Amino acid sequence: PVTYVVRRGDSVYKIAQKFGTTMQAIILANNLCNPDLIFPGQVLIIPCV
Repeated sequence: PVTYVVRRGDSVYKIAQKFGTTMQAIILANNLCNPDLIFPGQVLIIPCV
């Protein structure tokens, strides 16, 4: 897996598309209770698909 620092305007959907993975994979890898609440500067784990 790789890490990604959330930027202003990002969404889990956009990040998933950028890395060729799924929203669900990112949500599970990061234990996100609410995927609509991510913040600039937050570090997310991006799992490989």
